[in-house]
Amino acid sequence: MSAVIHNYAKYHAVLVIVGGLLVILFAWLSIRLWTKFKRNHIIDSFAISDGGSYKDEWRYAFIEWIRSGNESIPAMIQQKINARIEFHAAKAFVCGALLIIFVALGLFLWNSLIKRSKAMGSKWRYIEKTYFISGIATVALSLLLMVMVVANTQGAIAPLTAFLVGLSG
Repeated sequence: MSAVIHNYAKYHAVLVIVGGLLVILFAWLSIRLWTKFKRNHIIDSFAISDGGSYKDEWRYAFIEWIRSGNESIPAMIQQKINARIEFHAAKAFVCGALLIIFVALGLFLWNSLIKRSKAMGSKWRYIEKTYFISGIATVALSLLLMVMVVANTQGAIAPLTAFLVGLSG
């Protein structure tokens, strides 16, 4: 029992050390990249004639359309919405295809690992450990891709809401 508790404590000590190092690394990278970002100059080509930004121009056109009460969307906004539909539909399709590939790969890896474990017992070699780590990675990536498929499908089906959210940020 003492060996189990010692191993458990050792596992968590390593987890805390590695996690702490990653936090320090990401904090350092965040500060470094943020300072580099703040040193960059604002690009003048994004300014419109009165000194505002394109986002301000879109926001103004959207507000004027809402105030007008007209059901037909102005051409300026419709073009932006059509571009958003194309982008999100393409991204949903690509993410969906990758999701299918990663789910199939994950099923293959986990089924192979289960068969190998039954055949070999509890002793894992390098290949079984590789299957295990790869299997975990495919599950994690599949979950991420699933969220991306749903979000981009929503963006392609209901682009007006996403467009409005983009204007407010």
